[in-house]
Amino acid sequence: MKNKKLEIEDLIGKLDLTPAMYKNAKEKYDSLKEYLKSKDRSIIFHPHGSFMLGTTVRPYKEQRERNYDLDSICLFSNTTDEVTQKEIREKLKEILESTENYHSKLDYFDRCITINYADYGSVGFSIDVVPSAMATSTRKQEMVIKGCPLEYIDTAIEISEVKTNGEANWISSNPQAYVKWFEEINEPFANRYRRERKRRIFEGNTDLYNSEEDVPEYFNKSSLQMAIQLLKRARDVHFSKLGKVKEELKPISAIISTIVLDTAKRNLIPYDADVLEVIRIVLNELKIYSKYQKSSEEEFKAQYESKVTISKKGNKWEMWNPVNPIDNLVDSWNIETERATLFFEWVSKLEKTLMEILDENNVDYERSIGNILGNRIVEDYYNLKKVPTIERGPRPWKA
Repeated sequence: MKNKKLEIEDLIGKLDLTPAMYKNAKEKYDSLKEYLKSKDRSIIFHPHGSFMLGTTVRPYKEQRERNYDLDSICLFSNTTDEVTQKEIREKLKEILESTENYHSKLDYFDRCITINYADYGSVGFSIDVVPSAMATSTRKQEMVIKGCPLEYIDTAIEISEVKTNGEANWISSNPQAYVKWFEEINEPFANRYRRERKRRIFEGNTDLYNSEEDVPEYFNKSSLQMAIQLLKRARDVHFSKLGKVKEELKPISAIISTIVLDTAKRNLIPYDADVLEVIRIVLNELKIYSKYQKSSEEEFKAQYESKVTISKKGNKWEMWNPVNPIDNLVDSWNIETERATLFFEWVSKLEKTLMEILDENNVDYERSIGNILGNRIVEDYYNLKKVPTIERGPRPWKA
């Protein structure tokens, strides 16, 4: 009898960094940190995003596998009333361009400077360095007034955004606090089977580690973390099939991570739930929130009073960052309303595919897995000649 849960976990692991790749990425981060600190001792540099949360998954765009894209914060000691967005961006640019180690590897974007490293084996990766400044006391007070817990205030920052047309903005952020919030919720899930997971990694990588204790915590994936990885990959694969224009409307990863962790925080997910059970519960929650598309806030609350992760006040969608109440994670849905529609359509389609995978009578469930994780990886894993794409057409609700 095949164990679908273990197969899914294996496939998710193949989308993640390998232990050797993780070691290489960690060395690159450490080297970059050392270099930045040599130029300005006051700089605070740290990875953030999926690398810190343990939810990295190989990007998939325009129906092709892409290189890993890791994130980092370069925080200068100035507050936003002491420096402009352009000034700290230029300062970071000058530092990175002043050495040949990075100068020839740089690309420039509105919110980051990207360092493109040589391929590791057959896979390449880059590090996005995000220039940031300290949040002012006024901004922190605004966060407190809007309900941010005091324990998260001190790490609030502002990200520099400088567009090609010259427009400059500060983007409120709090990545270190988000990691803390994430880890507090994830810990009881990560504690389940921690030793078994680390033992498997060690046994497969004795050339890298001397003992189970040497295996980085990054590889102790809880069911929540694996669910986020699967959902991120399923999002990428689904939206890549919709064409370039709609692919740009896919939900940001912070929405997916926050929904999964918030669902767990509300005690809706048992600690011993496997990855497929976590996804089933999360999709069921999202199905409920999809009703906001046709219901008023009053009608929705009358039926689902306890559902507060996503709300719609008037015509405005709201889903507030749990550590930064200034940051509405779904604000883009209010600017481009099709984003919400597409999101809930994806949720509906994914739920049906999940039911196909879980169906004990479905002997071709590998085909369904290929439709959410990508056919190529599934073909290789199951040694199949071809996994045809199953298309179901649009559904009446999205995100």
